[in-house]
Amino acid sequence: SIHFSRFNTTKRCGKFEFNTFFVINNKLKMLNQLGINKALIMQFLKLGANDLEKVKNICINYDMPIPTEMKMYYDTKTGKYDAQYKYEEICSEKTGKNAGEVFLDWVSECSSGN
Repeated sequence: SIHFSRFNTTKRCGKFEFNTFFVINNKLKMLNQLGINKALIMQFLKLGANDLEKVKNICINYDMPIPTEMKMYYDTKTGKYDAQYKYEEICSEKTGKNAGEVFLDWVSECSSGN
């Protein structure tokens, strides 16, 4: 399985953060645990963040709300894709959490089988 996530870190600056983790042989693996060149990891993360900018622009063009969080799941065995979207503030001074903390919470949630 592949898990992707996206967070809008603050509504003020509109900064996007993209991160991902994988479940390989029932073990959760972060990008830095896959033995991939660091430059390729950075390129991958940059591509993900750029794609999120495109999603934002599509939402703006169609006068739709911009998600503040997207959790995406892809099961490589079945080809099944699923996604969960949130629109309320997730990462801000108001919530007291940054994007990294929210991502690690999701990793912890998935590693405990939820």
